[in-house]
Amino acid sequence: MVQLNPVFNLEETDFDFSEKERLLIHRLNGESLTYSEISKLLGAKSIYSILKSLTSKGAIILFEQVKEKYKPRTEKWFRLTDPFNEKKSLEELFVKLESKPKQEGVVLKYLQTVPVFSHPELNKKGMNRSQFIQEDISESSLNTLIKNKIFEEFEVVVLDVFAANLGASGLAEGPAAPDRLASSDIGNVSQVTPTIHAWVQIAALGTAIHTREFATAATAPSARVGLLAGAKLMALSAVDLLADPSRLRVIKEEFTRR
Repeated sequence: MVQLNPVFNLEETDFDFSEKERLLIHRLNGESLTYSEISKLLGAKSIYSILKSLTSKGAIILFEQVKEKYKPRTEKWFRLTDPFNEKKSLEELFVKLESKPKQEGVVLKYLQTVPVFSHPELNKKGMNRSQFIQEDISESSLNTLIKNKIFEEFEVVVLDVFAANLGASGLAEGPAAPDRLASSDIGNVSQVTPTIHAWVQIAALGTAIHTREFATAATAPSARVGLLAGAKLMALSAVDLLADPSRLRVIKEEFTRR
């Protein structure tokens, strides 16, 4: 259901509204509407972009659940099966694979990335299959190892709620900033609830933090633009989860599995 925000006043706001947004605001004055009623009123099959826009402008409030239609995007990953996740079994496996260099190469490449000899617990996460086979690896050999139950394949849900709103917020994923490393309480938070720690650029790459140069950059108009875009990105992502609670359920289930 959708209702007009009680503190919203169309005559006092500085936001601009499209014709359909104004139509919906006037119709919501004094009554709440279901998503299907709004779709019929606006003559639009998809109304989520309009709801997201009005929510970000503080004009409407969403409540209750919509019909769950969200199907999460998944990726194929793989890892060693339990019998081979120990040093002795792996040593015996290499003896058997001496006459099969391509399969041996697959296992060696996996162990270079996932050092299960020294850290067997890392095998649980595994590796992204599509990224792995891009590194000049024999896909048929990998398939054979999976068939022979040396590796096992599984699916990982791609939690794309946040990333999907980058474009709508006027942002794009940028290059890595390796110098931005520090301890943070967000690590503790992520142990008990699904968490994303996003970084929004407000200074030129290479600007050292905790310096006068960074302080100057933080007060520049461009920094405010970045912060507002980041706030919009967070708000749009929250609206997505409110409008389709099945996505939030998938996120929680994925977190519990990990």
